[in-house]
Order: sequence, then structure tokens, then C-alpha cells
Amino acid sequence: MTTSEPTPMTFARRVRDLLDTKKHSIAELAERAELAASLVSKLLTDTDATRREPRLEHVLAIARALEIAPRELVLGTTADALLGEWVPRAEFDEESKARSAAQTEAAQLRTELAGARSEAASLRSTVDQLSQEVTTVTRRLGDVEANARREHTALRVARESSEARLASAVVERDRALAIAQQNYQAWANARSQILQLQREVTEAKGSASAGWVAALVGTVGGAILGAAAAEPSAPVASAPRKRSSRRA
Repeated sequence: MTTSEPTPMTFARRVRDLLDTKKHSIAELAERAELAASLVSKLLTDTDATRREPRLEHVLAIARALEIAPRELVLGTTADALLGEWVPRAEFDEESKARSAAQTEAAQLRTELAGARSEAASLRSTVDQLSQEVTTVTRRLGDVEANARREHTALRVARESSEARLASAVVERDRALAIAQQNYQAWANARSQILQLQREVTEAKGSASAGWVAALVGTVGGAILGAAAAEPSAPVASAPRKRSSRRA
């Protein structure tokens, strides 16, 4: 009994499987491979009658677009004969290692990119928080400035009022001092007149009318002092002097 060999996978099926794995569309593959979209569609169709068999340049372009070695792309497919011995095994292994290293580096870069994005999101959150704090501080500063302006106005009004009251008090003090000076001058004048009268009375003691003169002096002195007390601001008139015509 003869064992039949397994039917090789079509090149179209291999490429479509890789597209499903990499989440690429036929249009994206055509753009990355720099091939016409209609040509790629004919290369990958399931219908045998309309499917177009790939040429070597198609295999190389699609392998480059899918980031896979050409030998690995066609191995076990109907397009395997296109390469033949074109790619040596050593070169294939070298390319496989380079592709593996590139994939590892890409994974590392994706991880670093994810970390950078996370850090950027954290920084954005911090910046937003700082912006809110700045807004709050600015609003509070505005309130403080407004309160300071109101208090400054109130202090200025109070100062002006105090200065006005002080000026009025100074005027009242000066007027009171003037009145007190007038009263003192009136009192001094009255006392001087009384002393003068007393001296005149002393000179007229020997006169027969000494008693009458003393009474007169007391009466006039009382009148003068009473007038000075009743009208402190008015000058005190000098009492008329009477000399006794009689001497003892």
C-alpha cells in the first residue's frame, strides 16, 4: 500500500494565516509590501481558478512586509520551489536569530513605552493637581488683597477722623487757655486794685472818716471781685479812687 504525501499548503493560505496572527488586513499588507492591492488580492484568493501564483519578487516583498524570512514564509507551501537553494541554511539561521532579537527588543521597547505612557499620565495628573492648587491660591490671594484694600480704606477714614477730632480738641484747648489767661489777668487786676485801696486806707487811718472809708473799700472790693467772677473774659474796670480830704 502506497502512502501518499500530504498536500502542501498554498502560499495564499500561509499568508492569510500570518495576516490573522498579526492582525493585518490585505490592504495593509499591500501598502507595506509596496504592491498593488489588486495584485495582493489575486495572490491570496481561495479560488484556484482566479488565484495568481506568486513570483520570487512577490515572495520577497510579502516576507519583508510581514517581517519574516522568505524561506520561512514559503517553507511547506506550494511556493517553496521558488526559493530552492537561494537562501543558504546558515543565512536563514542568522536571519532567524536577528528576527528573534528584533522581536525581543521590540517587546522591551513596548514595555518601556507603556512605562513612559504611565509616567506621562502620572505627570499629567500631577500637573492638573498643581494647576488646581495654583488656581485656589490665586483666588485666596485675590480675597486677601480685597480685604487689605478695604481695611486700608477703613484705616484711612479712621485716621482722618482722628486728625479732625485732634484739631478740634487743640482749638478747644487753645480757647480754654485763652479764657483762663483772661480770667487770671482779671483776677490780678482786681487784686492789684484792692491792694492799692488798702494802701490808701492805711494812709487815711488818722482821718475822722476812717471807718466810712474802710466800709467803702470793702464794698468796692466786693463789687470788683464779684464782677471779675461773673464776667471772667471782660476786663475789670478800675474802681474810682476817693481820697480823704481830711487827715488826722
